[in-house]
Amino acid sequence: MPGKNACLICGVIVVVLLVPGIRSYPSGAGDEACPTQSPQVCHGGNPQTSESPYAISVEATTYSPGENVSVTLASKDGTPYMGFLLGAHRVTGNMTQYLGVFSATPDAQRLTHTNSDLKKNLTFTWTAPLIDEGDIHFTSAFVFNKTTYWVDVNSSVVTPTGFPSNQTTQTTVVPTTGAAATKFPRDASCGQNKSCYGHCQNDACDFLATWYEDDQSLVISLKSVFSSGSDVWMAIGFGPDEDMNGASVSECVANGGDVQAFMSYNDEYGNKRVTPDPKVGLSNATGSLEDGIFTCTFHRLLVVAAGSDVFNLTTPYHVLMARGQADGWEKKKHSSDAADAFVTSDSYNLTKVTDIDGQITTVAPTTEPPTSKFKKDSACGDTKSCYGDCKEDGCDFLSTWYKSDQSLTISLKSTFSGSDELWMAIGFGTAAKMAPASVSECVISNGQVQAFMSYNKGHSNSRVEPDNAIDRLRGPHVMDERSAKVGLSNVTGSLENGWNIRPHAATDDYVTADSYDLTVVTDINAKLPSYPLVKLHGCLMTLAWVLSGSIGVLVARFYKVTWPNQTVCGVKIWFAVHRCAMLVAFVATVSGFVIIVADVKGYSEILGADYKKAHPILGIIVTALTVINPIMSLMRCSPTHEHRPIFNWAHWAVGTSAYILGVIAVGIGTRLFRAQSPEWVTYVVAGFGVWHVLAHAVLEFNKYAERSDSMVGVYKDLQSFSTSYDGRKVTDAGGC
Repeated sequence: MPGKNACLICGVIVVVLLVPGIRSYPSGAGDEACPTQSPQVCHGGNPQTSESPYAISVEATTYSPGENVSVTLASKDGTPYMGFLLGAHRVTGNMTQYLGVFSATPDAQRLTHTNSDLKKNLTFTWTAPLIDEGDIHFTSAFVFNKTTYWVDVNSSVVTPTGFPSNQTTQTTVVPTTGAAATKFPRDASCGQNKSCYGHCQNDACDFLATWYEDDQSLVISLKSVFSSGSDVWMAIGFGPDEDMNGASVSECVANGGDVQAFMSYNDEYGNKRVTPDPKVGLSNATGSLEDGIFTCTFHRLLVVAAGSDVFNLTTPYHVLMARGQADGWEKKKHSSDAADAFVTSDSYNLTKVTDIDGQITTVAPTTEPPTSKFKKDSACGDTKSCYGDCKEDGCDFLSTWYKSDQSLTISLKSTFSGSDELWMAIGFGTAAKMAPASVSECVISNGQVQAFMSYNKGHSNSRVEPDNAIDRLRGPHVMDERSAKVGLSNVTGSLENGWNIRPHAATDDYVTADSYDLTVVTDINAKLPSYPLVKLHGCLMTLAWVLSGSIGVLVARFYKVTWPNQTVCGVKIWFAVHRCAMLVAFVATVSGFVIIVADVKGYSEILGADYKKAHPILGIIVTALTVINPIMSLMRCSPTHEHRPIFNWAHWAVGTSAYILGVIAVGIGTRLFRAQSPEWVTYVVAGFGVWHVLAHAVLEFNKYAERSDSMVGVYKDLQSFSTSYDGRKVTDAGGC
């Protein structure tokens, strides 16, 4: 995360009909399951260092544009394998990108196993890319069992052939002959016959995009200043919201002496080129890189029949722009500088001339801390449903969604501070509480973002198991969200142990009071969930142990001597106060126990730190001791009975244990999220505990001092008695 109070923005696509797309991996462990070529992420352990018993054979030594090539994963000595992870890479240069596609799964750039059956020889068809990617080879990992596997098993090198020497139409690259420019004049046609958007100040720009409609296409021109490098890129994207995620992107890349235009798209895992044709919908591309200024113009069709990764530009979209360095024809990630990646806050009709530049202020970050609020999506209530924590000064948590084909396109956005491992989620339930609910999560860990499905049951959350994802989605844990009216909840929090979520704070979850049809556009205001029975439980336990229990314990311990003979209604005052205080503690404890058991419908399963999990255990122990002690009192023997000391010690031990554990349980309870208590309440309870210990110590010391004074008085009386008897002087005769 780039600093404190940064906005974590994640678009989560929740597929409600095509449920196998949600962590079910019908084509094996995909990118989100094993984000690297090593199965170590998924299987644990370390890869084998011995020679692999498996090999990759390729039927051809060359590849041409769109050519089909057979690739076989074979066992050298007949040793079967359970799994594999196969892809094609460059031999040199950017070796992390996957090239071409496999026909086994539509547009799959990597292949993996779909089951754990033993395999010896599998053959797949790979379709070569349409542009020259240089020398390539196929790389695979082979899994023998869960902990035994080999990685980086390479095929022979396959070289390109039959590609045109210049793949860009009318490309001109002029060598740099002078000092690199830092600004260029803004296009005078902006707002007249061209739409414009860019990074400009006082009609001087360092990054600008212009476009206009021409014969079923947009003629788009990109222009940017680069201070160094001959391998650079710049791009313009069109998306449904302010998130970079989910945008259709048109990009220009300069590589040495050439410039080419490509189509790509953003998803939650980054930017990917459109396959199998990365130039679909583009034509008439020209470009130049001269004196540090990169210029590129191309035609982009308004309507492209190329699937969901390439948007038709006949509806309004947010416009985003980005630029950065390249490695060959591959883009490197752009910097976090606001001048290198920015997006409009509103959507625009791309066929209507609009001068967007100047309406959106985008400047490089300053040393001032980032804002803790962000602007609410302008489409809320219009084309999108929205729910979150938004006020007049902005939002710190917002979810938006709209129906797209047979899916809900969901975007989550939240401000966070002080951590790089975070999560946020939206849940759908049948009641105005957190459980039961079907939950879609967005998690960021070590710079990677993944989406998960989970479900709430009781007061715990569990992930939908990948192996059983389809069945679980059809079962009770994930609801059919196509037509059901459901309540919504928004939650944020931090992580522990990689991708596992920690419980959230009390102020970090919201739930709707009413249910809503998710396919109908609605703008919903957020409210904190209410837990009245939990609050009543906490009040009763506080009354029992912070107030009544402390009075009862102190009076019984220290005020027998203070009020030795005073009575009320025939009962000594200290005993009457003790009995009344402990009766209140008994009633409050039992009532609070019954209320919380009824609310959670049994034992309360609490997530988080171990000390929080101790709360229900302590509550059960305290309630049991509270019930046992008055029963013992009713069965006590008389004060003169020989066994009375046993009762006194047992009564003291049970009562003191109940009191100490009761105060500890109250303190832990203030940290539980359903208590919704501010942090200072915990310090108040801790302060009470310290005060009680000090009061106990002072009264104990005073009691000891009074006892010492009494012993001195007795000693003096005995001395007086030894020197006189019946008023007569007694003389020590020296005998016994």
